[in-house]
Amino acid sequence: MSAPGGQDGLAGVHVLRTLDDAWALRAELMACSRVVVVGDGVLGTEIAATARTMGLTVTLAGPQPAPLESQFGPQVAGNSPNSTSTGESSCGSAPR
Repeated sequence: MSAPGGQDGLAGVHVLRTLDDAWALRAELMACSRVVVVGDGVLGTEIAATARTMGLTVTLAGPQPAPLESQFGPQVAGNSPNSTSTGESSCGSAPR
């Protein structure tokens, strides 16, 4: 796998650009219990939500103060929960 930033061959790191990438990510998600999703935009939050429905513990990391804030604005994004009632998901901004 070739990923931006020089993560070639780094186990567990995926990019999602093709159908084959999606199949590889799905296979790995089915074999793990927790995942960190880097990116809190549309694609990252969708992957995080899918992983949660698969029963995985999810950490969502990205540069925005709240997931999807740049897409929907702070008022809408601020109304989305940052964790489940069981505390199995978390999100936050990446260090700057």
